[in-house]
Amino acid sequence: MVALICPYCGELTMDGTPNMREREWYETHHPDVPVGSALPMRCSDCSHSYAEGETAVLRNNNDLVYTVKWVIQNSDCPPLVAAADRTGGIQYFATTQIRPLRDVKTNHSTAEKKAGYF
Repeated sequence: MVALICPYCGELTMDGTPNMREREWYETHHPDVPVGSALPMRCSDCSHSYAEGETAVLRNNNDLVYTVKWVIQNSDCPPLVAAADRTGGIQYFATTQIRPLRDVKTNHSTAEKKAGYF
């Protein structure tokens, strides 16, 4: 497995895709990096492209919901997102501070087990 680390927020994930020995994979794809080192790769939250009207929450507080008003692009660092809170006040966030609001259903119905299945 290869460890991937987001250069913006520091989130560490694992990639299990190498189809060869770890040493061979590093020598083939990243010969300049020591075997076993974490490779930089933006996580899904930091690479998310926000659009006007989209809702987002703070990564450390899911209760604070914001509506994206506009996005300021920057080639050297993550984009800045101008977002309004529930009172209409505008705040600016780097994509490392927020993530898209995901609708998570907590009331799952139990499916009936079909005959012939475990």
